[in-house]
Amino acid sequence: SDVCSSDLPVSADYQRAVDAIERDDLKTALREAQEGAEQGDPRAQRLYGYMLMNGKGTKADRAAGARWLRMAA
Repeated sequence: SDVCSSDLPVSADYQRAVDAIERDDLKTALREAQEGAEQGDPRAQRLYGYMLMNGKGTKADRAAGARWLRMAA
């Protein structure tokens, strides 16, 4: 068993979002994070909420971002 592993599922969408951020492709990252968030991945929900609140890849929407961050908590 890997000591660093987590019981939380990591969606492929979340990983694709992280990869897109590393390439500075925020539009793709936002889309992938949204897909993972809608599937219930808490990491994707946090990422999507952060991106919405801070206008990363989209116009800032603090209220929507806060809702996604609350869902991830």
